[in-house]
Amino acid sequence: MPNTARDLLQKIAEETGLSYGELANRVNTAMHQGRDFVESVELVLKDEGLPVNKYRLRPKAIAQEIDSILNQDYSQTVMISAVLARMAASDDEPNFPMPAFFAFLEFLADIEEPPEDEKKESANEIEEHTTRLIELSTTLVSLICSWSNGMIAGVSKECPESLTETAKIIFRRDRLYRAGLWICISCGKIVDFSETSGLMCSKCSSGLGESFLDSNMEKDERFERTRTGYGKTKREDLLK
Repeated sequence: MPNTARDLLQKIAEETGLSYGELANRVNTAMHQGRDFVESVELVLKDEGLPVNKYRLRPKAIAQEIDSILNQDYSQTVMISAVLARMAASDDEPNFPMPAFFAFLEFLADIEEPPEDEKKESANEIEEHTTRLIELSTTLVSLICSWSNGMIAGVSKECPESLTETAKIIFRRDRLYRAGLWICISCGKIVDFSETSGLMCSKCSSGLGESFLDSNMEKDERFERTRTGYGKTKREDLLK
């Protein structure tokens, strides 16, 4: 069964003969008119005379896949977390939507530090897992939260009981964020978002030290793959 919006639309396209591009455009149009993702997909299915119940996303299955990825290897999870935090904090487009980032944080909070996996994932594997988590988190938020005019309005009536508390937390954090407030990802203190650095309050961010990079590193060693969107990366000099 599909676990992301992309997976679902691809499944519908494959089984109906409709093109993925056409489906995506029609769903996007419906969403721009004020519907949420589920309502938009159902509208397209009804217009095509297709059974609505056959094409459903399951929030519990999505949550399980997120947990599975985060529990694979602790060092990988740390690297993915750093990338997603940078995306969420970035003003560049496209970035990681804040509601999806809030969902990711809730799952991350439940992860315990296990022994590191002896199998070291490649950069491409980490890239794939990061992209997958972006799509899973974004899809999950669209299902467990109710939406109005592109903003979270509460908990969806379709939200499973096991994810209700997660949806409530996402809603509360999103409401704070839209009011210009932020919960420090380090200490949990509520602060003005404009005073944060790296999604942390000034006290926590200043405690990290002036730099985590050695300024004497060779230039070729000072590059990393910097994610700029869904699966897109670019090389960036960290010391600029």
